[in-house]
Amino acid sequence: MLSEKVVVTVDKTSDQSDYPRPVARLRELSTGCLNAAEVAERLNAEGFHPPKRTRRFTPDMVPRRIGQLGWSRREPHGSRVGLGRDEYRPGGLASRLGISRDTVRRWVKVKWVHVRRDANGHAVIGADAEELKRSRALRRLPRTGANKARLAKRKRPKPRPAR
Repeated sequence: MLSEKVVVTVDKTSDQSDYPRPVARLRELSTGCLNAAEVAERLNAEGFHPPKRTRRFTPDMVPRRIGQLGWSRREPHGSRVGLGRDEYRPGGLASRLGISRDTVRRWVKVKWVHVRRDANGHAVIGADAEELKRSRALRRLPRTGANKARLAKRKRPKPRPAR
């Protein structure tokens, strides 16, 4: 006779008999560099079960559970955390210049600004006062054949000092 593992469903995670264990493991996994799908996969592989009517954690459950516990996986995207002097996120630079974020993203793509990537892979744009002035002039310059030479000159950011 085959024996099946019986899983009792409960209404809340805190009603589970081993509640501290999955919470502690979720904290460990969520502070690493794993995405929600990888965290869910590991929790399932380690035998943890979510409450209610399902037997497996899904990638959608992980961020929802982290939020319910009041934790944050990382700094909010666009925050100034990790930025040096004269460094901006695309949204911050767009606000500073009074232009759209899509324009700044296009400049990043065509390399009209100096960009590095932070630990999460997000763009960090280096722009001192001189670069901000160049960027404003670039934005105001009409894209016509008559301005081709001036536009080419303004497209190139100045050399960035070594970090």
